[in-house]
Amino acid sequence: MSNTYLAFDIGTRNLHLVEGQISGTTVKIFNSTVVELTRGTIKDGLITNQEALSLAMQTALDRIAVSSRKVIITINANSVIIREFTIPAGDPQELTAMINSEITQYFGISEGDLVEYRKIAEFEENGQQKVKVRVAVLNREIAENYLNLLEDLGLEPVALDIHPNVISKLFSGQPIINGDSLEEESYILLDIGYSGSMIYLLSQGSLDFFRAIGFGGKVIDSRLASLLTMSEEEAENKKLEYLSGTSIQEDNEILTAIRPLYGDLLEELRKVVQYFQSRSGGKALKKIYLMGGGAPLTGLAPYLARGLSFEVQQLQRLNTIQLQDNQPALGTIVNAAGALIRL
Repeated sequence: MSNTYLAFDIGTRNLHLVEGQISGTTVKIFNSTVVELTRGTIKDGLITNQEALSLAMQTALDRIAVSSRKVIITINANSVIIREFTIPAGDPQELTAMINSEITQYFGISEGDLVEYRKIAEFEENGQQKVKVRVAVLNREIAENYLNLLEDLGLEPVALDIHPNVISKLFSGQPIINGDSLEEESYILLDIGYSGSMIYLLSQGSLDFFRAIGFGGKVIDSRLASLLTMSEEEAENKKLEYLSGTSIQEDNEILTAIRPLYGDLLEELRKVVQYFQSRSGGKALKKIYLMGGGAPLTGLAPYLARGLSFEVQQLQRLNTIQLQDNQPALGTIVNAAGALIRL
């Protein structure tokens, strides 16, 4: 199918592959799979073991017998500079010149860095047309490494995307999450990964704010390894065995060991809530949706719900994503699915 694409969401410990297409405003996912990455393959979005990543990607492709060779990659890297600002309206060439000037002046980017932008609002101010843009600056080496890898695999590179942009595209407009319409509401998406997590604050159908934090699977593994005197590999297995949606006693030693880390996460969320309340004009913020590999952590949802007096749910359904039967949990493939949207 000519309009079918592949999207790899490449994390620190896993890569997710989806095959799908866009039908109107809906992302249709036909196939998907996840492959565990060898430790040290990826560091903050940068490929540090190209052979291991190539093998993992080929394994994923073989598992679902893909029909397309056109590929989009999405990553999350703290090294990517992402800023939003307002500039006068103009044609694409004028906008590019103004954006490059702004970025160079205030963030001291190098000449070889890649600068991409997307318009997120247009309005009039004091009789002048203005444009609000979201700009991303990426180290060229990161992009070129992924480009070379795809070409070595005989794939056709289409785009390199980043998670905040994916979330902005996927949840804009009139999102319906787990059956609830959120077009006029404000809520938080908490994407819990291995090396860290992303807090996304969405308000009235648009991405308002996002922030990277250190809470993730790695800090849990490190805590368990230290307290239980075991390797991080053994600790990761303990975490998967006892903390993946299972029902365990409140006094279980594993849960007791990591509960302080839940407290650290709660404090980070409180900061975001306070920030929102300080500038929201009285808008309510009462819902959190958990996604990513850490969403099923035992006891996490009720812990956050009690601490914030919020409704906390795992992301299970989204009106803009249509899955075939026997697909993995939606929350684990959201970033890959959203990367298929090309604006």
